[in-house]
Amino acid sequence: MQTTKASNKWSKAKPEYGQISLLMEIDNSPFITGLRTASAKMLKEMVERESSEVL
Repeated sequence: MQTTKASNKWSKAKPEYGQISLLMEIDNSPFITGLRTASAKMLKEMVERESSEVL
């Protein structure tokens, strides 16, 4: 929920970046696919790290 709120706030502050983000969602080029994979990996690691600190 916090990530979504932060993303919406960021998109309102920097609409051009929000537009790039939206365009990346429909781009299936190898470069963008690699970025998505790396981003998902980093997010997963961050969530796992935060979760282990809470427990």
